[in-house]
Amino acid sequence: AGANQAYFVADEIAKRNIPVIIGTELTPNDYRDDPVTAPWRNASVLRDKGVKIAFTTSFSPEGVSEIRNLPYEAARAVSYGLSEDEGMRALTLSAAEILGVADKLGSLDAGKRADLIITDGNPMQILTHVERMWIGGEEMSLASHHTQLYWQFKNRGRNAVTTPIQ
Repeated sequence: AGANQAYFVADEIAKRNIPVIIGTELTPNDYRDDPVTAPWRNASVLRDKGVKIAFTTSFSPEGVSEIRNLPYEAARAVSYGLSEDEGMRALTLSAAEILGVADKLGSLDAGKRADLIITDGNPMQILTHVERMWIGGEEMSLASHHTQLYWQFKNRGRNAVTTPIQ
């Protein structure tokens, strides 16, 4: 897990059939002999070698707050070589397979835990909003302090009535 420079040893990882959970890499590469985009191509290099991949955010205790950025880890990899389907699979079923819980999570199949989001666009796009969410088959409220502020200030100066998300 982490494996931000796994592309250096992709052949060996593939040979040993080791799945890789790719960590956050927001900065370009600083190795002089590699392109600055090398860490962003990491996922596609591994995929090309036949390595099963998934994504994660920071490993630090503060990194928990970064989970909201997880779809964008896949989106960056899509920008640098993965297909959208491969990016989505790395966020869902491949992650469950790597963690050994694919019999319970990772896809919408009978008998699996019902975790689902409905969005107004591609979940890997930053402008997409989650409209509804179910965890374990139970619908979750999306209301938070942030959504309350959004609705409070969305139409500021337009004399519009604001309505919070229920």
